[in-house]
Amino acid sequence: MSRRRSQRQANRASDNLKSASLPLEENPQIANGSSTYERLVKEMKANLKKGVAANQFQSILGSISGSAQEIMTALFEALFDGVEKGFVKALANKKGYLAAAVAHGEGSQLLLLQAIEAFFLKARAVALKEVALVLKALYDADLLEEEHIVQCSYVLPTAQRGVWKQFFPK
Repeated sequence: MSRRRSQRQANRASDNLKSASLPLEENPQIANGSSTYERLVKEMKANLKKGVAANQFQSILGSISGSAQEIMTALFEALFDGVEKGFVKALANKKGYLAAAVAHGEGSQLLLLQAIEAFFLKARAVALKEVALVLKALYDADLLEEEHIVQCSYVLPTAQRGVWKQFFPK
């Protein structure tokens, strides 16, 4: 990948990170009140309940209408809704779905990071303590690269860094 293309991707991703870091009620992309978002979460949960295999999930993700961020955030919520403790264990069982989502397209690792942030911003304080473990597990599973994780610490102003503030103090 050329340096220029990589820089364009990083710029686009940083713009997305900035918009995704708005509080949920101010961000129409991932707001819970959004009928598109709610529809996506229900659709994802229905597919998971049907027992769709992780390796078939990539084609399903391609057929769902919605922005890439909405789809990724809805998938993360559908996978981990109701989990308050033991995210790493739950992640081990469901990482195939995230792998399919990350393989789905360019910039998907940053979309996954934004989905993680959106999910944990709504989660209880007990769950928030596990964000670092989730990031490490995703890194160890080769679903997130170090450069994307670190990018969260440099792209956003301190006031907009949500859950990342505790891991990347400035």
